[in-house]
Amino acid sequence: MKRLIIPALILSVLFSYECVAQARKYVLIEHFTNASCAPCALNNPIFDSTITKKNIGNIIHVSYHTVWPGVDPMNAYNQQDVADRVLYYSITGVPHIQINGSKWDGMPAGVTQELIDAEASEGSPLRIYISETGDNVTRNVKIVIYTLMEVPQSIYRLRGLVVEKEINYYPPPGSNGETYFPDVYRKSFTTINGTLFTPAEVGDSIVFEYSYNIDAQTWKPENIYSVAFVQDETTKEVINASSTLCSRWGLTNLNQLFQKGSNTDNVFNSKLENFDDVAKDFQISFSSEIPSDWSVE
Repeated sequence: MKRLIIPALILSVLFSYECVAQARKYVLIEHFTNASCAPCALNNPIFDSTITKKNIGNIIHVSYHTVWPGVDPMNAYNQQDVADRVLYYSITGVPHIQINGSKWDGMPAGVTQELIDAEASEGSPLRIYISETGDNVTRNVKIVIYTLMEVPQSIYRLRGLVVEKEINYYPPPGSNGETYFPDVYRKSFTTINGTLFTPAEVGDSIVFEYSYNIDAQTWKPENIYSVAFVQDETTKEVINASSTLCSRWGLTNLNQLFQKGSNTDNVFNSKLENFDDVAKDFQISFSSEIPSDWSVE
């Protein structure tokens, strides 16, 4: 095993490659639930401990609280938006999960680590960077969407959500006994139907700016963050997502995996970008097992 601290790795290998830039793909998990749903009380805590908390930094989790089967103040706060999202996916029961839009749907118990890893490994032609400024009254959101490779022609929408990191109730707000509710959808700053989005040319980007008001009477402002994602309206697949909790830097692999032999030296390039407003120091390490007949320079 060898460790490097350089962004370009030169490997002497018997494989060829194709040069393609892709962004890191965050896995968007849209979670439909209700505080008076008995199966939700059984499934949600397990899902939170085995999937949500074990994939911090890799997934973006949003909970929509539905109007059925019973009382739920988090639904009452914004019934129409949640109803629109339920209709969009034709949700008929809770708990229910949609992963990257239409890529996977089912009960929380059906979500595995292998599924999350597979979705995250796909990469995306779009990189989304979202930042937020403001106070406990008004927040200003800036979204920059970079096009790293060709995006198939379709109808795309950018959706921007306001999410509360966690809500705790005592006594329980519904009839199923749950008191802890993570990543609760509050409202959309783009509207729930989103904003029409046409990807920029490869190598270019598009900037969107929004603002929204904080409901300090109901929300805890310190728990509020923003989520943005681009969705194909034809297939309902989410192309990529981001949130203001995501890292403010990105390491992009500019090459695909090896595919066939070439018996030549290949240069594998990565691009490290700092999206923050201040300079930072980074160390890039290569720490993967390699075959004994490979060399790394």
